Amino acid sequence: MPFYTGDLDATPDTDTTVAARIARTYPLGGGEKAEHATMLADPVGTMAATVGTLAARITTYGVWRLDFFDDHSVRVDLTDEVTRVTQRARRLRHQQKVLGPQPQGELRNDDEVVRLYIEKATAIERAVGALYERLVALDSYCDVVAGIQRRKNKYDYLARLQGVDDLELLIDDSMDRHETTQIREAASISDALATVFLDSLAPLSTTLASPR
Repeated sequence: MPFYTGDLDATPDTDTTVAARIARTYPLGGGEKAEHATMLADPVGTMAATVGTLAARITTYGVWRLDFFDDHSVRVDLTDEVTRVTQRARRLRHQQKVLGPQPQGELRNDDEVVRLYIEKATAIERAVGALYERLVALDSYCDVVAGIQRRKNKYDYLARLQGVDDLELLIDDSMDRHETTQIREAASISDALATVFLDSLAPLSTTLASPR
């Protein structure tokens, strides 16, 4: 929390608490909710909150755990990025408070005061813009990771489909059709032979049924 002024929790993180925060299942307490609301109410604070959201989103993609990003030296240290952006946001927020409102009263007509105020305000505004560009860059990086995930999903799907053997299916289809024809022919022949067989039994049945 860039603007948090209370005591930090000395309890060390565990794999479970880290995973919970990454999965966004870590519950915020009353004070934390208030601090979070304060962040979102401030433009600089919003950037600090957003960088955490983007980092958490990136970690949800399965491809993020692949060696691809390390092998090609394109993995962004998300922990470092979140830390740097939030620290930068804290410093900017402090500088904005130091700058304060525009000169009022007699100071408003003092050229030296006005010049210095504009100079400092411009510097802060430029710094805010630089921080925003950094956030936009991370957002673009998140889009790239999402695109890699989509391509990986497509690749895995196609690879699974390639596991279907067309030749084997063709052979099975041919065998099934051939055996179906044989069964139908056997049924037809059986019907014809049964008729002949039963007709041949008719005289014998009549003989056996006649009184002696």
